[in-house]
Amino acid sequence: MKSKLNFIFFVGVLTVCLVLAKVYSSPDLSRSGQLSDFTAAMSVDLNSAESEGNHNSSRQFPNLAVNDPDSIPYDFPLGWYDSIENLTTPARIANEGINLVIPYTGDKNVREIELYLDRAASAGIKVLVEIPRPAVQRKSIRRAQQFVSELKTHPAVFGWYLYDEPVPNRISPPALQQVYRAIKAEDPKHTVVVAFNRLIRITEYSEALDTVMYGKYPVLYNSAEFDGFQNGIFKRLIDTGVSVTDDRHDFWFIVQAYGEDRNGRPQFNKRLPTATEEKYMVYSAILSGADGLFFWAHYRAQQQWIDSVLTPIITELQNYLPAITNGTMDDRLTVDNSAIQTSLYRDPTTEDLLLIAVNHSESKLETAIATKNLQAYYTEILQENRRLDLDRGILNDTFEPYAVHIYRFKSS
Repeated sequence: MKSKLNFIFFVGVLTVCLVLAKVYSSPDLSRSGQLSDFTAAMSVDLNSAESEGNHNSSRQFPNLAVNDPDSIPYDFPLGWYDSIENLTTPARIANEGINLVIPYTGDKNVREIELYLDRAASAGIKVLVEIPRPAVQRKSIRRAQQFVSELKTHPAVFGWYLYDEPVPNRISPPALQQVYRAIKAEDPKHTVVVAFNRLIRITEYSEALDTVMYGKYPVLYNSAEFDGFQNGIFKRLIDTGVSVTDDRHDFWFIVQAYGEDRNGRPQFNKRLPTATEEKYMVYSAILSGADGLFFWAHYRAQQQWIDSVLTPIITELQNYLPAITNGTMDDRLTVDNSAIQTSLYRDPTTEDLLLIAVNHSESKLETAIATKNLQAYYTEILQENRRLDLDRGILNDTFEPYAVHIYRFKSS
């Protein structure tokens, strides 16, 4: 009897070993990302709200690198939204002046997300990686930590996109805070971002994020140019978004960059903004104090519009970012019309002074901008091939509706 029991025990142990050997040698589960997904699915209680600690399962990616794995130019994000299925997007947007991308990940697993990250790293593009939505919805702490642990050392990772519009999706502030704390325990280095489609209740989520994103898409299909900006409503919305984001958090504005599809049909009753409308939205956000800009969304925009309208605006903006991110000198300016908003900057690389002025009115305006203690004799209006002399430090100019003027002061 004892011999028979020993034989049964031996056969049982052998069977278990063979099964484990097959699992670990399976080509579909051989990478640690797939294996961790498999083991997590077998062992994780998706409703658990307690942290399981550091899993120490993050991988190394020795053959991938970007110029600076921990930052972006001038610490000013210029990003697109896109889909994780579009593997050619990182290389394309690298030629459009963009440095960041948020790909919606859907139900993709870690291995598939890695492939997108590899493409992004090769193109020099950083990525905000979306946390799996089921993990957030179910407050699955271990699953969120496991996901972050698997990808946090990839050189393309810039941060974590925790959730898209939590208020209409009924994700409460306490629920989001639990997942946020778990992510930061696993990866305190990278930023955690939450996007909002409305300004109400943003402050309630302040303990569940590092960066606030907010978007407004005012350009409607069949609307006349500038209809979505009248009465200063667009500016007031951005100002409010910045004001409800406290000093501990960054504020990134999401700019409309979609409308008609490639067949000319409107998407969500929107049309593509004109060049003047797009430029107005971009610089309104900057003068209001946005710390970064994202555009929604690459997979819904016409490439011809990107090439002819958006890319020239971004290329121009990149020239001004050294000055913009250096801080304002607005105490040296006075404007005689409240509809004209201005900011003055100094470029630390050239010491040139840069003045950005935006007309928030639907009217054509003649405006005087007085400068104080500026040693300059004339100013160039950039991108317009003209110059204006200063009359005792006063700059007089005419603004078309919703126009953006950018001046560079010269002393000789």
